[in-house]
Amino acid sequence: MKFSIVTPSLNQLPCLRQCVFSVADQCGAEVEHIVIDGGSTDGTIAWLEKSAEQLSADRYQLSFVSEPDEGIYDALNKGFTRSSGGVFAWLNCDEQYLTGTLQKVAGFFETQPEADFVYGDVLLIDPEGKLLTCRKNPPLRRAYVLADHLYTQSAAMFFRAGIFSSGVRFDTAWKAVGDCAFVVRALEAGFHSTQIRDYLSVCTMTGQNVSRGRAGVEELKSFRRQVPMRFQLGRPVLNGLRYLEKFIRGGYRAETSLTYELYSDGFRIRKKMISEKAGCRFRWEAHD
Repeated sequence: MKFSIVTPSLNQLPCLRQCVFSVADQCGAEVEHIVIDGGSTDGTIAWLEKSAEQLSADRYQLSFVSEPDEGIYDALNKGFTRSSGGVFAWLNCDEQYLTGTLQKVAGFFETQPEADFVYGDVLLIDPEGKLLTCRKNPPLRRAYVLADHLYTQSAAMFFRAGIFSSGVRFDTAWKAVGDCAFVVRALEAGFHSTQIRDYLSVCTMTGQNVSRGRAGVEELKSFRRQVPMRFQLGRPVLNGLRYLEKFIRGGYRAETSLTYELYSDGFRIRKKMISEKAGCRFRWEAHD
């Protein structure tokens, strides 16, 4: 099984390095990693040129394009149009795959032929790699997303190439919640989601994450206003059901301790991190 991983990039070289290393070291998986750069001026292009030669091997191929684009979702459409794998995913610069993630996902797709896309759990960390919280997701349901927001994290989401080839694309009119609209469109088209109940990725909370900024929050409000009225009016009930499902499935149960490995800037090997108190609550801006 071949993976196509797309990473949108714009002047985020320190984070991009960590992201690329976390994909390149995925054992047991064939990967093409496509970086779609929006025209960086921070040394990204020189680093990508060098890394494409140094890191590419039999089972990992790094390539890139650098040109102006219309934002992250335009970059993702460009990247997936170039992709040749059977499973697609996107990983932003401030995100990393945990060790063995792609091997787990490949095994899951092979044993679950009815699954069109799968999603797992994530760890949220600060810029120094310290664990902020564990995000254990409830089942992905269209009604829950329409009522509120996409509560599963794209860093731990993988989908078969057939979803993209069917015509489901990212709407470039959105600048922060296009992933939400993409998932809703895939569910409405009849594609089936399945959950891997395991941590697959880490997301760095930099304080500048697009969906958490003021513009992202305002765009989410716009998204909510254009969904059918039954979801707007039913939001309190649907949110309550989502929280209940999460509680029943142990989503609010803290881990007694947790060990994970990730890349930090300037290091080419993963650093082991140990959290003795791994909580599962996190205060989001405005909408969680």
